[in-house]
Amino acid sequence: MRRRSPPRVGTIGGLARQQRPLFVTCKRCGHEVRLNPANLSRQYGGELPLQRFLERAVCTACGARWPDIDCIAPLDVQPVDRAADRSRRH
Repeated sequence: MRRRSPPRVGTIGGLARQQRPLFVTCKRCGHEVRLNPANLSRQYGGELPLQRFLERAVCTACGARWPDIDCIAPLDVQPVDRAADRSRRH
């Protein structure tokens, strides 16, 4: 069976500029994580398309990959707290 591509969306850098969090959920085991796109942008580059990130994402709980991994970047969630994020890295 041919796998379809994930829907085309923006970039990690675009989410970082908008200070929108990225929620990644495993449909297989239910594991969910809230990621800070600013950190992802520093690690993988701001021009990384969310589609490519999703295609390469792996659930850290069960090892599932896309299409069992889903991500959303809702508009109605509190912006990423960069100060709190910096304090967690130290």
